Amino acid sequence: MTMEPLFTGRDLYHLISRADEKPDLALAGAPPGVTPNFIDPPSRGIEMVSVSITMTLLTLFAIVARVYTKMFITKGFDWGDYFAIGALITAVARTVINCMAVYIWGLGRHVWDVPPSNFASIRNCQFIMDMVYLAGIMFAKFSILILYVKVFHIRRNFRWLCYFMMFITFAYCTAFFFIYAFDCKPVYYNWHFDPLHYDCIDITQIKMAVGAVNILTDLIIVIMPLPLVMQLQLAKAQKIGLLLVFSTGFFILVTTIVREIIVVRTSKEFDQPWTVADEVIWLTVELNVGIVCITMPVLSPIWRKAVASQLGLSYLRNLLSSMRSTRGQSKISESGYSGGLDSAKMGWNSGVSAGHGPNSIHSDQIDLMEIRVKREVSQV
Repeated sequence: MTMEPLFTGRDLYHLISRADEKPDLALAGAPPGVTPNFIDPPSRGIEMVSVSITMTLLTLFAIVARVYTKMFITKGFDWGDYFAIGALITAVARTVINCMAVYIWGLGRHVWDVPPSNFASIRNCQFIMDMVYLAGIMFAKFSILILYVKVFHIRRNFRWLCYFMMFITFAYCTAFFFIYAFDCKPVYYNWHFDPLHYDCIDITQIKMAVGAVNILTDLIIVIMPLPLVMQLQLAKAQKIGLLLVFSTGFFILVTTIVREIIVVRTSKEFDQPWTVADEVIWLTVELNVGIVCITMPVLSPIWRKAVASQLGLSYLRNLLSSMRSTRGQSKISESGYSGGLDSAKMGWNSGVSAGHGPNSIHSDQIDLMEIRVKREVSQV
């Protein structure tokens, strides 16, 4: 037989946050015959902490590899890398806060096994983790959009679409950040609960709105470059490889959808400190998978070096380079723009160069898979 929740979601936190003054509330959510255990209760904390630490270490490895690649191989550190590092910092911050909530205040226990005086701290930790998450996804999306701008710089309309998506991302992340921080009237009660005096927005509705907007923006950002990649004059295998690189964002989309389903499913549960573990886990997975995915396209030089080292392809690489130097440039024309894509080179190394500045021709190399597309852009 399923118990009906005596309190749901946020109301439970508000009511039990003062349970030390009203002892009868301390047992409000306990099933019949169950005695609260504040010493060594069952907990899902180890699940949350294990996932957080594992995913954060994976993200750290990816960002370290990215920084090494950009500083010592391609020697082209840019704002996209700074935003990727910022996203890593938010992932580390979420892991630290998560560990504190689990081991100090009892997040992951059954509601009746949490000391009533800890509820305010648990809820505050959840709020802070949610706000840090918003900053993290904003940095991650900025990073990948900056990469898009560099790779497809010649496409003026596409550049403006990237800038527009940056603005939309900044706007909604900032808006939801402040809604989290100031959702109660007066604001004091957002962080210092009084079950008798509070007027707050339903936080579950905020989380669902954040998830819905993330799903929409993730889908747009993933799809944006695919039509342009399809237009490149590349070998079929190389084009498929490039499509796969840019399609890694679909992993982020899947994790966001799963997290949204979990929020809807658990929002009405009375045992919030226990059931919220699924939400915390998937928020962690979503953020870290996002950071790793935006880093993958930048790591192609490391992949090539690893493959060449394992298969002994140094000689083949030099041979291809020699052949490439004697090969004529293929002409690629694009209509509708004053600046055009003048030439494309195929080779072992991958890169994209884009023009900058009025009345000038420049090269800006970006490595992507095993394709070198050299663009010399003359802008008026």
